[in-house]
Amino acid sequence: KTLHDRDGDVVILLDEYDKPILNNISKPDSRAFLDALKVFYSVIKEKNGMIRLAFITGVSKFCHVSLFSDLNNLTDITMDARYATMLGYTQSELESNFSEQIETVEKKLNLSHADLLEEIKNWYDGFRFHADSESVYNPVSLAKFFERGGEFSNYWFETGTPSFLLELIMKSKFDFSVSLNSPVSGSFFNAFEISSLDPLVLLFQTGYLTIDKCVEKKIPFTSKTIREYYLRFPNLEVDESFNNSLLAYCTTVRKQDSQELILKLITAVGTGDADGFMKQLQSVFAGIPYNIHVKDEHYYQTVCYVICDLLKLMVQAEVCTNNGRIDMMVAAGDWIYVIEFKLNKAADEAMQQIEHKDYAMKYRKTGKKIMLLGVNFDFHAGNITGWIKEEYSC
Repeated sequence: KTLHDRDGDVVILLDEYDKPILNNISKPDSRAFLDALKVFYSVIKEKNGMIRLAFITGVSKFCHVSLFSDLNNLTDITMDARYATMLGYTQSELESNFSEQIETVEKKLNLSHADLLEEIKNWYDGFRFHADSESVYNPVSLAKFFERGGEFSNYWFETGTPSFLLELIMKSKFDFSVSLNSPVSGSFFNAFEISSLDPLVLLFQTGYLTIDKCVEKKIPFTSKTIREYYLRFPNLEVDESFNNSLLAYCTTVRKQDSQELILKLITAVGTGDADGFMKQLQSVFAGIPYNIHVKDEHYYQTVCYVICDLLKLMVQAEVCTNNGRIDMMVAAGDWIYVIEFKLNKAADEAMQQIEHKDYAMKYRKTGKKIMLLGVNFDFHAGNITGWIKEEYSC
């Protein structure tokens, strides 16, 4: 009011509107923070006649009914195509505004112009805020990349991955592999209620996932179509750093030690050392705190998927065949692993399922060696307690 009386209509810029909620989202009294903020933000509506513009930003999107019910004149531009490239650099903006820096890094790293641009794109591009818009680069990471003379690193993640998000992923029955290979509808991008948290929605809204593609799907027996969206990690920086953070959160593997673990696992997988592969996984599971264990096969499968994805191996989960679904397929070097997981059962039961349903048939013509792995997890031990391996004969 004082500013208005002195200077006229006021412009309000409010950043991180949701930070008090996100910092306390896993607490039992999180609703109290929501109610307190609701009262705080209602002041904007009360003083509407004095305000020229209010611009509110944050990383999550809570229902207007929950937080902004008193402030019903907001226009949400999060998924508006007109603003989709406003907060990141497009490819043309990168090349036109950073031409001198690009030339300097080319000489330093001894890379061609095309090769350097491709590598920068792999690391920092990929954010898409509308299905029909072009992707944009993370401006913070890009600035730090040039500031440090062309050092490829995970700059955005220097601030750390929110622990509440990692906790939610591990404690819920969230299946990474299925979620990243399944489409979502347009309603997925709507706001959510704090009382019903969906890890996939939070991963998208906080920038860890982005829109990969949109597919028009015809509704049977009608002339109508619906749009289905597929999500992905935007780039190498986000993918690698998030998986490192998740691995460090759910195990005793420190981020600085994860590189050694990765090398051991890759060597074991790529040389057909199934026993070595399993023993390294055992060491990972041995470090998972008991209080975050979930008595569900998908939980253990998700941890394995995260590890294999971190290794940059070819990994697929819930792979469809004409006889059922393969729990996991991992490929490296000359080897393909066909893996079936069981919980509180026996490894030979998992192997019997692989053989009975002939899961390996799908990969006979790949020219690769095929290793069959039946694996059992024991919930009380919190670890792999048995496995059976067989090299498949085509």
